[in-house]
Amino acid sequence: MRLLQTLYKFINEKPDYIILTVDENTYTYSDIKKNMDKWKLVLERCGIKKRYKVVVYINEIMDFVGIYFALCELDCIMIPIDVSTHPDVITSVLYSSNAHAVISSQELVLNDIKERIPVLLEYTCYCTGKGEIDTTDDIMQMLYTSGTTGLPKCVMYSKENMANNILVLGEALGLSEKDVIYTPISLMLPAALNTVLMPALLSGTRIFVSKSTIPGKVLSNVITQKVTVFFAVPFYYKLMADSELCTENTWKNVRLCLTSSSYLSEEDFLSFYKKSVQGLHSIYCSSEAGSIAYNDATDIASLRKYVGRPLHGCEISLIDENTEGEGEIVVKGDMISSKYYRNEELNNKVFYDGWIKTGDIGAINETGYLEIKGRLTETINIAGHLVNPLEVEQVIMKNEAVEDAVAYKYQNYAGNDMLGVKVVMKQGHSLQERDIIKCCETALPNYKVPKKVLFVSSIDTGRYGKKKRSV
Repeated sequence: MRLLQTLYKFINEKPDYIILTVDENTYTYSDIKKNMDKWKLVLERCGIKKRYKVVVYINEIMDFVGIYFALCELDCIMIPIDVSTHPDVITSVLYSSNAHAVISSQELVLNDIKERIPVLLEYTCYCTGKGEIDTTDDIMQMLYTSGTTGLPKCVMYSKENMANNILVLGEALGLSEKDVIYTPISLMLPAALNTVLMPALLSGTRIFVSKSTIPGKVLSNVITQKVTVFFAVPFYYKLMADSELCTENTWKNVRLCLTSSSYLSEEDFLSFYKKSVQGLHSIYCSSEAGSIAYNDATDIASLRKYVGRPLHGCEISLIDENTEGEGEIVVKGDMISSKYYRNEELNNKVFYDGWIKTGDIGAINETGYLEIKGRLTETINIAGHLVNPLEVEQVIMKNEAVEDAVAYKYQNYAGNDMLGVKVVMKQGHSLQERDIIKCCETALPNYKVPKKVLFVSSIDTGRYGKKKRSV
């Protein structure tokens, strides 16, 4: 297994190299090996066998890493669930995945558990007693998507899929022993696990972890830890840009500011750039396709506009293109997931002929850079015309009196779908509904012009700043 081989290379060649700092505690590759061996023994004593599926729901990063590689050595399947997930969700995950066990740092109320085994003082292993092995021998991880509707869906990644995701991204980012990487995002979230933690750990890049997510403290850590690579979701860059500590001097040691997960507006990009003199480099990922593209551009215009070019071993194309060269982004390559677990309806919808439909709308320029235009599922059908709400929002946001905006669908008295927008005004400015409609009329065709404008104090968002398009 390539991931284990890479880890052992560092363990054997640099056992005393400090690879992980958690606040004031430091850990070497030798410490990781000891922790991995400890957890391997614990898991075996709990009855965990080859090809068993294990849900991991813990809050300590060092133990998380130990379990990760112990499960690799035991040839088991890891199902990582971030501790911010409500415990009730674990019940759904446990039974929808047919998992054999749960390792948890929290007390859980679970039905039909055969055995509850306390381990290492602060953890519990919940064993289901199931013996069925229903995945192929190559599966390494089962990842649950966050999903905006319904229960989360589970995708499966093989050992080679995961190795390609992690090692190729590390190479693309140029991660090395000269770097210190830091993120305020939980490293146990699947997105950060495979884009930050593992690429860094398996390239010799020092990882700094702090439990504080307060922007001021995070910015202070960037300075004191001499961070060279920083990762955050777009919403967090917006929070940092509002801090007085966000200055060019704060970021003087940083060579890469990375972002992923959701759309980054031009205003937020430029706001952070003006304060930090750092352009944000996008990593384009999807739950089903893994790490797809990386923006290695050096000019600000390209960094702002594109999410990057395909990573090594990845191919990107568009289907159902319109006259403007926009279409649904499809992906194939060495890093994509195998399929959804026990969900043939979704498998038939998303996977076809070796390709994965991402559900994202995009365009590719002449040099191969990919631009995200929106989500297919968020497209609004207005009298047979498909409207990308992101395009409408971008037009409205150009008005200097607008702080934020979100487009949404509503029904008129006749039951027809109509386009509306919610707008947040900047302090000290005044706007009327007609002002918003007029700016849209000058830039958009009539079917993309909103028929209703609501002025609100704020826009509802999800956990990572994604706007909610509800009435």
